[in-house]
Amino acid sequence: MEPPAHSAPSVPSSSTDRSNAGDAASQLVQSLPHHPFTSSQALHRTLESRHQALTLARDKPREEYLVFTSVPPDIHTKLTDDTSRTSKYCQFSYSETTGTGTLIAKVKASPEADIAARRFDTLIALELDSMGVHDIEPLGSTTVTIGNWKKEADCSWGPVQYSTELSFVAIVGLSESARHLALDARAWLEPPTSSVKLVVTIAINRGNPEVIMQRWEIFTRSCPAAHCSSTIRLYRDNNTSITGAQLVLPFDKVVGRPATGPAERDIILSEPALQQYAERLWVRQGFM
Repeated sequence: MEPPAHSAPSVPSSSTDRSNAGDAASQLVQSLPHHPFTSSQALHRTLESRHQALTLARDKPREEYLVFTSVPPDIHTKLTDDTSRTSKYCQFSYSETTGTGTLIAKVKASPEADIAARRFDTLIALELDSMGVHDIEPLGSTTVTIGNWKKEADCSWGPVQYSTELSFVAIVGLSESARHLALDARAWLEPPTSSVKLVVTIAINRGNPEVIMQRWEIFTRSCPAAHCSSTIRLYRDNNTSITGAQLVLPFDKVVGRPATGPAERDIILSEPALQQYAERLWVRQGFM
């Protein structure tokens, strides 16, 4: 397992993220302003307004995470339906209590989030295909139950089986939301009933050509606080792209089983692969 590279100042340290090993989803809810649910139309307007702000007002910092309270369960069901427009630019987490619930919406910043998620999915697929691993499949933003929450990721993977069970997820966001991305990563990993063993967060800087990738995991269920075990900083300096390290993802935590045979090994995203990944994003951002 490689030592962490230096991270950007905007990304919280792992010790900060581990300071409270309580319910990370609840901490995420408490850290954000609350929008009481009034109507489906009002909720959609708020989401659309934030999406437009993230897409058009690119020079202004915007929070991607929004919290809505007292949301009926049927509203969450409609929001996550594949035919819903909002499902194209939001990921949702929902926890129901006594007939209504709390909804966390992560609004995508376009086009960065979509590009970053699709390209990361491709990198993982290439690694798995090179090893001939076919018993895990990409599940995208499939809704699953993690603890008391129904959650969606930007990318996810799980074993090929009848029931959906995730082992590995990736979350994409802006660097302004780094603290909330960290809490979201913990919320995937820390519930005792969670099948997720590994999370990668990808934080994109809009002001400069910089991407921060962090690997989150739990090493023992006797100490179920997730922590950041690796940080990779991708950036440009004097027209040169710098990665500094490769990203290594433990095979057993990605695939959900130990490696067998000589071809199976940890998933390694090499420095050249990460450089190409970041540069494609920076071209779309206008930095190259």
